Amino acid sequence: MNIDMRRLDRRLNRLAREYPEAAKDAVNATAFSLRKKTPDFLQRKLDEPIKFTTGAGVAKVDKARAATSRGVTANI
Repeated sequence: MNIDMRRLDRRLNRLAREYPEAAKDAVNATAFSLRKKTPDFLQRKLDEPIKFTTGAGVAKVDKARAATSRGVTANI
């Protein structure tokens, strides 16, 4: 079996550069999906929901930035 170490090294380096962006996109997609579902969830769970507590603006998402060595986060 022959392994081209240079080619393997280039491929791994390219994947390492792409990972932070892919992780950021996945976290943002999840956070925005949760933001969409929050008003419906609150409507079902609150005893006497009003527009202020269940409106579209009740959940805000701070977009995630590219992944670092400490990981990726998005705040809702």
